[in-house]
Amino acid sequence: MSAIKRSSMKRAKAPYFVLVGAENDSRRYRYEILKQERFTDAFIPMMMDLGFKDDELRKLYHDPMKNVPLKVTAFKDDVLYFKNGNYEIDLFYGTKKIVAIVRVRKKAAKNKLVKTVEKYSVWKKSPKKTQVI
Repeated sequence: MSAIKRSSMKRAKAPYFVLVGAENDSRRYRYEILKQERFTDAFIPMMMDLGFKDDELRKLYHDPMKNVPLKVTAFKDDVLYFKNGNYEIDLFYGTKKIVAIVRVRKKAAKNKLVKTVEKYSVWKKSPKKTQVI
């Protein structure tokens, strides 16, 4: 039996979505997300971390007639609503972006939300600022 070299093992990348904007006040958070097919790969586990049920989430992104997952691009001008004891979430699907509005129902849930979003997202690099003359 041969030993496996650590350098030859590839580490799997965690699923993530790409943030392009965010803002918040004390009880409401707004996130702008690039509309990409990988979104659901990160969104479903993130929502589970926030206390939402896996089977209910997967049903939303699955076509029962064809028994295949729905593509994120299939959602245009759609709104999805989620609610549990800590959060109320509205997802607005636009042409190029998804906007998530998260209302925090309990103060203790704020830190968990921020840490969970950080875990499942990356920021798109902002373009270099140019000086206007």
